[in-house]
Amino acid sequence: GRSGALLPPFVVTPSQWELGPGESIDVTVDFAPEEHGLLERGFRLVCDNCSVHAYSVRGHALIPSLQLCSIDTLPIPRPLSDALRPSTALAFQPIAPGASSRKTLVLKNRTPLGMAYHWEVVHEDTPHTEKEEYLKRHGKVGVTHKVFSVSPAEGNIDPSGTLSLDITFSPTGSVLYHATARLIVHHLPAPDHAAHNDASLPAELLTPGFGAAGHAYRDEEVARVDLRGFGSEVRVIMEPQILMVAERLSVGNTYTRTVKVKNDSGAPTELSWERYPELLYQAVRVVPDRLTLGPHEEKTIKVEIRPKVVAPLVVSIGC
Repeated sequence: GRSGALLPPFVVTPSQWELGPGESIDVTVDFAPEEHGLLERGFRLVCDNCSVHAYSVRGHALIPSLQLCSIDTLPIPRPLSDALRPSTALAFQPIAPGASSRKTLVLKNRTPLGMAYHWEVVHEDTPHTEKEEYLKRHGKVGVTHKVFSVSPAEGNIDPSGTLSLDITFSPTGSVLYHATARLIVHHLPAPDHAAHNDASLPAELLTPGFGAAGHAYRDEEVARVDLRGFGSEVRVIMEPQILMVAERLSVGNTYTRTVKVKNDSGAPTELSWERYPELLYQAVRVVPDRLTLGPHEEKTIKVEIRPKVVAPLVVSIGC
């Protein structure tokens, strides 16, 4: 009948037909392999006029896989580059909260099969992010805020093409962070079989024992990256840190010295200096007493000294 001839891993449909003069029919061959490699099967077409024609069908089964080519332009050595399901770890250098650091990964499609994909980034708690102090200030990592991201987050990998990905770390606090990024490819054959009432597959492809034809289809992980990064405190450099005024200061006059302040971090920061109380014998202040610095920005501030009485002047001002 028209149910199809089983030639695992092929199904030829229909297996029988009748044609009148000038009529034609489409013959469909379904290929559903259970193993990879080049597969070939032969069959004969017998007509009622006793003629026999021999045919063969051939298919090439491939395992969808990716190759990890490089991280930040550095090529990946073997055996990691040979893995069919690459798994690697990335550790980011400590950066200030609010700053961002990025690493670029390049993956290559080993097969002539196009793949639709998306990334899943699962943030995991560390001893630092589990603390009550962190939870009260920032919330739960991965829920109220995320510090790791992958771009593009979804798309298509061209047949035999390459995929360039940017993984970004943007810490919220000065703590250790950990996450796992999983590359998920859509609609791949699964190792278990589909239910026999699965309407998405033709009935003949659910035949027991017919290789992968009876398998279910689902999204599958094809690559994994373990991510770690540390948020560090903002580092500010002041030059000079000690002002030595090697001269006699006259009462009532104002003397000005300059100090260079540099933000040696990759995140903006705001500084403020304590206001030293104007005692009877001395008056010192920083101008301005509040300062905002961008990433790696440097500014100059002034320290004004105005003695009121004749006496030694030693002042320490906190920032």
